Amino acid sequence: MGIAALFTLLASPVSLYSASFQFSYLSLLAIGIFVLPRQPTLRSLWLAWRDVFSDQVIAVQGPQGARRRHTRFLLKAALEPLPRRLLIPCLGLGARLLAYILTLAMCSWFVQLVTLPLSLYYANLWIWTQWLANLILVPCFALFLIGLLILFATY
Repeated sequence: MGIAALFTLLASPVSLYSASFQFSYLSLLAIGIFVLPRQPTLRSLWLAWRDVFSDQVIAVQGPQGARRRHTRFLLKAALEPLPRRLLIPCLGLGARLLAYILTLAMCSWFVQLVTLPLSLYYANLWIWTQWLANLILVPCFALFLIGLLILFATY
Protein backbone atom coordinates (compact mmCIF):
# COMPACT_ATOMS: atom_id res chain seq x y z
CA MET A 1 0.00 0.00 0.00
CA GLY A 2 2.78 2.40 0.91
CA ILE A 3 4.80 1.52 -2.17
CA ALA A 4 1.79 2.10 -4.44
CA ALA A 5 1.15 5.47 -2.77
CA LEU A 6 4.82 6.38 -3.14
CA PHE A 7 4.86 5.51 -6.86
CA THR A 8 1.64 7.43 -7.40
CA LEU A 9 3.10 10.47 -5.68
CA LEU A 10 6.38 10.17 -7.60
CA ALA A 11 4.48 10.05 -10.89
CA SER A 12 2.18 12.92 -9.95
CA PRO A 13 2.86 14.82 -6.69
CA VAL A 14 -0.30 16.88 -7.23
CA SER A 15 -2.41 13.75 -6.66
CA LEU A 16 -1.80 14.16 -2.92
CA TYR A 17 -4.38 16.95 -3.00
CA SER A 18 -7.01 14.96 -4.93
CA ALA A 19 -9.97 13.58 -3.06
CA SER A 20 -9.74 10.21 -4.82
CA PHE A 21 -6.16 9.65 -3.63
CA GLN A 22 -7.00 10.70 -0.08
CA PHE A 23 -10.16 8.56 0.14
CA SER A 24 -8.49 5.52 -1.46
CA TYR A 25 -5.44 5.39 0.75
CA LEU A 26 -7.29 6.42 3.90
CA SER A 27 -9.76 3.58 3.27
CA LEU A 28 -6.92 1.11 2.82
CA LEU A 29 -5.28 2.43 5.97
CA ALA A 30 -8.51 1.96 7.92
CA ILE A 31 -8.79 -1.64 6.75
CA GLY A 32 -5.13 -2.31 7.54
CA ILE A 33 -5.22 -0.78 11.01
CA PHE A 34 -8.67 -1.75 12.26
CA VAL A 35 -9.95 -4.77 10.31
CA LEU A 36 -6.91 -6.97 9.73
CA PRO A 37 -5.92 -7.18 13.42
CA ARG A 38 -9.42 -8.47 14.22
CA GLN A 39 -9.19 -11.36 11.77
CA PRO A 40 -7.89 -13.88 14.38
CA THR A 41 -10.97 -13.19 16.51
CA LEU A 42 -13.27 -13.79 13.55
CA ARG A 43 -11.32 -16.92 12.68
CA SER A 44 -11.72 -18.32 16.21
CA LEU A 45 -15.46 -17.64 16.08
CA TRP A 46 -15.69 -19.24 12.65
CA LEU A 47 -13.82 -22.34 13.83
CA ALA A 48 -16.00 -22.64 16.93
CA TRP A 49 -19.15 -22.35 14.82
CA ARG A 50 -17.86 -24.91 12.33
CA ASP A 51 -16.80 -27.48 14.97
CA VAL A 52 -19.86 -27.34 17.23
CA PHE A 53 -20.64 -31.05 17.12
CA SER A 54 -17.15 -32.43 16.47
CA ASP A 55 -15.31 -34.39 19.15
CA GLN A 56 -12.13 -32.43 18.55
CA VAL A 57 -10.55 -30.93 21.67
CA ILE A 58 -9.69 -27.24 21.44
CA ALA A 59 -6.21 -26.88 22.88
CA VAL A 60 -5.48 -23.36 21.67
CA GLN A 61 -4.18 -21.16 24.48
CA GLY A 62 -4.91 -17.49 24.98
CA PRO A 63 -7.97 -15.36 24.39
CA GLN A 64 -8.72 -16.85 20.95
CA GLY A 65 -8.83 -20.37 22.38
CA ALA A 66 -11.03 -19.32 25.30
CA ARG A 67 -13.37 -17.41 22.97
CA ARG A 68 -13.54 -20.42 20.67
CA ARG A 69 -14.34 -22.81 23.55
CA HIS A 70 -17.03 -20.53 25.00
CA THR A 71 -18.67 -19.95 21.61
CA ARG A 72 -18.62 -23.65 20.85
CA PHE A 73 -20.16 -24.47 24.23
CA LEU A 74 -22.95 -21.89 23.85
CA LEU A 75 -23.77 -22.95 20.29
CA LYS A 76 -23.78 -26.62 21.20
CA ALA A 77 -26.20 -25.96 24.06
CA ALA A 78 -28.47 -23.88 21.82
CA LEU A 79 -28.43 -26.30 18.87
CA GLU A 80 -28.63 -29.58 20.81
CA PRO A 81 -32.39 -30.15 20.28
CA LEU A 82 -32.15 -29.75 16.49
CA PRO A 83 -31.48 -32.76 14.21
CA ARG A 84 -27.75 -33.09 13.57
CA ARG A 85 -28.13 -34.69 10.16
CA LEU A 86 -29.45 -31.42 8.73
CA LEU A 87 -27.44 -29.13 10.98
CA ILE A 88 -23.87 -30.35 10.48
CA PRO A 89 -23.66 -29.63 6.72
CA CYS A 90 -25.17 -26.18 7.26
CA LEU A 91 -22.79 -25.17 10.04
CA GLY A 92 -19.68 -25.02 7.83
CA LEU A 93 -21.37 -22.89 5.21
CA GLY A 94 -23.10 -20.78 7.85
CA ALA A 95 -19.79 -20.19 9.61
CA ARG A 96 -18.09 -19.00 6.43
CA LEU A 97 -21.05 -16.81 5.58
CA LEU A 98 -21.11 -15.27 9.05
CA ALA A 99 -17.37 -14.53 8.97
CA TYR A 100 -17.73 -13.01 5.50
CA ILE A 101 -20.62 -10.78 6.53
CA LEU A 102 -18.87 -9.67 9.71
CA THR A 103 -15.67 -8.85 7.83
CA LEU A 104 -17.55 -6.79 5.25
CA ALA A 105 -19.53 -5.01 7.95
CA MET A 106 -16.32 -4.19 9.84
CA CYS A 107 -14.68 -2.90 6.66
CA SER A 108 -17.69 -0.77 5.88
CA TRP A 109 -17.93 0.61 9.38
CA PHE A 110 -14.25 1.43 9.90
CA VAL A 111 -13.77 2.88 6.41
CA GLN A 112 -16.76 5.16 6.90
CA LEU A 113 -15.59 6.16 10.35
CA VAL A 114 -12.03 6.96 9.27
CA THR A 115 -13.04 8.79 6.10
CA LEU A 116 -15.76 10.80 7.87
CA PRO A 117 -13.52 13.88 8.33
CA LEU A 118 -12.74 13.90 4.60
CA SER A 119 -16.42 13.50 3.75
CA LEU A 120 -17.28 16.44 5.98
CA TYR A 121 -14.47 18.51 4.47
CA TYR A 122 -15.39 17.85 0.83
CA ALA A 123 -19.19 17.65 1.09
CA ASN A 124 -19.84 19.82 4.16
CA LEU A 125 -22.57 17.50 5.34
CA TRP A 126 -23.07 14.11 6.93
CA ILE A 127 -26.19 12.07 6.25
CA TRP A 128 -26.45 9.52 9.02
CA THR A 129 -29.07 7.43 7.19
CA GLN A 130 -26.65 6.78 4.33
CA TRP A 131 -23.98 5.78 6.82
CA LEU A 132 -26.33 3.37 8.56
CA ALA A 133 -27.64 1.99 5.28
CA ASN A 134 -24.07 1.27 4.15
CA LEU A 135 -23.47 -0.82 7.25
CA ILE A 136 -26.42 -3.01 6.32
CA LEU A 137 -26.37 -2.91 2.53
CA VAL A 138 -22.66 -3.49 1.83
CA PRO A 139 -22.61 -7.04 3.29
CA CYS A 140 -26.00 -7.79 1.73
CA PHE A 141 -24.85 -6.57 -1.68
CA ALA A 142 -21.82 -8.85 -1.53
CA LEU A 143 -24.08 -11.83 -0.84
CA PHE A 144 -26.46 -10.74 -3.58
CA LEU A 145 -23.54 -10.50 -6.02
CA ILE A 146 -22.35 -14.01 -5.11
CA GLY A 147 -25.88 -15.33 -5.57
CA LEU A 148 -26.11 -13.67 -8.98
CA LEU A 149 -22.78 -15.17 -10.04
CA ILE A 150 -23.93 -18.64 -8.96
CA LEU A 151 -27.20 -18.15 -10.81
CA PHE A 152 -25.34 -16.96 -13.90
CA ALA A 153 -22.95 -19.94 -13.76
CA THR A 154 -25.79 -22.44 -13.44
CA TYR A 155 -27.91 -20.84 -16.13
